Amino acid sequence: AVVSTQSGHYGRGDELDKTKYYFYGCTVFLGIRVIVYPANLVKTRLQVQKGTSVYSSSFDAYYKVFKAEGIRGFYRGFHVFAWGVLFGQAYITSYEYTKHHCSNLNPFLQVSILHNFYSHILIEVMYVITC
Repeated sequence: AVVSTQSGHYGRGDELDKTKYYFYGCTVFLGIRVIVYPANLVKTRLQVQKGTSVYSSSFDAYYKVFKAEGIRGFYRGFHVFAWGVLFGQAYITSYEYTKHHCSNLNPFLQVSILHNFYSHILIEVMYVITC
């Protein structure tokens, strides 16, 4: 990751304050998920209804969920959805770590496919362990 520093030059990101990066990154992405999740829940419920339609439209789905389950009904299953923030940060970290440590190896190991492969394997293992 190339970032601008106060002196105006660009570096590899080693001077990036990782505490701020992880705190603000997780906070912002979690905030976005809190805002988007009710729409995602309604979309999912509309997609899985079969045979007899429970909901006639998106607005009807919002109304019925709120009436039957209250505001908490819009956040059912949110904890599983929120894990994506942690997985996203872990993916970026493992990708950058692998890229940094493979940069001085032979050109074959510098291919971004290797970084993606390692990062995806790590995320899949984390997902299986936590879910």
